[in-house]
Amino acid sequence: MSLATAETAISRSRKSPRERKILEHVIASIDESVAHDEPFGHCYFENVFPEDFYKEILERLPSPEEYHALNLKAWSRANGESTRDRMFLSKEGLEPLGNDQRKFWSTVTDVILSEQVKRAVYAKLWKDIALRFDLGQNDVPDIVGHPRGVLFRDTDEYRIKPHPDGASRIVTMMYYLPKDMSQEDLGTSLYVKRPPLKRLFGDKFEEVKRFPYRPNSGMAFVINRRPDRTSWHGRELLPSGSGVRNSILTQFREDADGQDY
Repeated sequence: MSLATAETAISRSRKSPRERKILEHVIASIDESVAHDEPFGHCYFENVFPEDFYKEILERLPSPEEYHALNLKAWSRANGESTRDRMFLSKEGLEPLGNDQRKFWSTVTDVILSEQVKRAVYAKLWKDIALRFDLGQNDVPDIVGHPRGVLFRDTDEYRIKPHPDGASRIVTMMYYLPKDMSQEDLGTSLYVKRPPLKRLFGDKFEEVKRFPYRPNSGMAFVINRRPDRTSWHGRELLPSGSGVRNSILTQFREDADGQDY
């Protein structure tokens, strides 16, 4: 048994029957998704969590007061209110929650940041990861991926311009948490750079895809900075009246100690 296989077996043995059931559901959702190569490696998955568990996630979202503003200089309205708040899904980040809440969100964290989920999404998006690390397909799931998770709460006037993500990230994932289909247009967008001449007469980037922000869905993409595969992504301005855009962002990274969110 390889070291990676042994670690996976140990991780599996430590999970409760409920966690294993949820984990199997998440992995099945990733496995059933379709990988796309353009403009860079990505996939979109639906029915991510068991329906009863997804309902509980919505019911147990922390109160607004339990989040912290990410960066008021970058993300705030004219009146100074934050448009992007976060809560780290880590032992320290969950510590202020009550016992029941902390236990529940620890379960969520253990599932989505597990080695099994990492291996599933690496296998699904192996082409761009193999390209980045100059490896064969069979070697991709064994690449180390240090996990990090964050709960985000975005509100009116939030926007993040096209960016490729930090170089230490290998895969970025988002789990969308709306209550219904009324916010479907609020998903993350993928972009390509326009040709130089077109940039003179318009935006630098062209939106080529927007993931649907649907209940119990999510997406993942590979971080690359090659000129022909740069992982440009962002979110257009949330218009007034959009409501709260709740999501979980997870990353699998080359480094364990990077400071960016």
